[in-house]
Amino acid sequence: MILNVPKIEQVDNECGPAVAAQVLTYFNIPFVMEDIISFSSNSYKFRDWDYLIAQYLNKKGLETNVVTFQNSIFDPTWQGLDNTSLLEKMKLELEFFYSDSPRLQHKGFLAWHNLGPEISELEEAIKYLEMGGQISLKPISTKDIIDEIKKGNPIICAYDAILLHGMKRGFMGKPDDIKGVPMGHVAVISGFDKDNFVLVDPSYWYKKGESYLINKDRLINSIILRNSQYIVCKKNNH
Repeated sequence: MILNVPKIEQVDNECGPAVAAQVLTYFNIPFVMEDIISFSSNSYKFRDWDYLIAQYLNKKGLETNVVTFQNSIFDPTWQGLDNTSLLEKMKLELEFFYSDSPRLQHKGFLAWHNLGPEISELEEAIKYLEMGGQISLKPISTKDIIDEIKKGNPIICAYDAILLHGMKRGFMGKPDDIKGVPMGHVAVISGFDKDNFVLVDPSYWYKKGESYLINKDRLINSIILRNSQYIVCKKNNH
C-alpha cells in the first residue's frame, strides 16, 4: 500500500519544512515554504523540531500525534497520563530545568550534558499540547506505523541516515569512516510492502527518484537511534 505523497525538494538543510510541505500537499492544503522555514527555524534541529513542525501542521488545520519513546523529557511512569496531567508534569519539569538545580551546576558526571536541547524541546512540546496537539508515550513499532498508513495517514520521521543506508559517517561535508559523525535526516513514510517501508525523501543525496523502499527493521532502528519519535498526520474531521 502506498499513499500519494509527493516529493518536494528541500532547500539547504531544511528537510523538516520540506516534509511538512509534502504532507500538506498530500492533504491539498496550500502553504508558503518560507513560512514553514521561518516558523521552525528557531530549533536545535534535534527533537524540538518535531513539535515545531507539528504545531505548524495543526495551525494549517491538520490533526497530529507525536508518538515518542524517549526519557530525556518524558519519565517512563508518565505513560498513560491524559494530556492535562502530562502537561502539568512537563511544566513542573521545565521549572526544574530553569532553576539553579544540581543538574545544571554539576561539575562531575553530568558536566558534559548541555540542557539546551531538552529545554527547547520541552518548551515546544508544552506549546504543542496547549494548542491541542497529542503526544503518545509508547514504543516505536512497525505495526503502529502500518496501521496509520492503512488509515491514509502519512508519517513524518527523523532517523540516523548514516545507519539507515549503511554509509560512511560525514566529516566537513565529506565521507570519513574515522573522523565522521552520524547525520540526521527527515522523510515521510508513505507506504509499505512485506519487508519494506516506502520513504519520500526530500533530498536527492541518497537516491534519485520520487521515493524508495527501505527495510522496515532498519528504519525502525534508525528512528530509535536518532530521536525515538515520529509524527502521525491526519485530516481534522471536526
